[in-house]
Amino acid sequence: MSYDSASSEIRARLKAQWAARTPIAWPNLSFKPPNPAAPWMRFMIKEGEAQRISIGSSTNDYRHPGIITLQLFDALGGGDGPLTRLADQAAGFFQSWSGVNVVCQTATVNTIGDDGEGWYQINVTIPYYWDDLK
Repeated sequence: MSYDSASSEIRARLKAQWAARTPIAWPNLSFKPPNPAAPWMRFMIKEGEAQRISIGSSTNDYRHPGIITLQLFDALGGGDGPLTRLADQAAGFFQSWSGVNVVCQTATVNTIGDDGEGWYQINVTIPYYWDDLK
């Protein structure tokens, strides 16, 4: 298992589940929010500090934690209902989901509100981890 493999597995899950609900801004790729304003998502993964979780055998297990962040945006002034429903769906796609190697934990939804750029923002964060036996 590798960081690249974990990232690919998480991205594949989002692509398969989110489908065409909204455009997605992927890391380090050019993206322009919809015009006229409509809901969209920004996807990020932040890796945490890895730890050895087993000791004393010929191989050791290393745990690699991280946070999946799904930032949802919609035009200001339209109420929070549509974006809250999208946040619920996004949280449900990852909450307690286990892929081939990635294990997701409890999703959290946080309302940010006005992002200062003309968008109403809600974030969904999902802690995850993957283990590597070496």
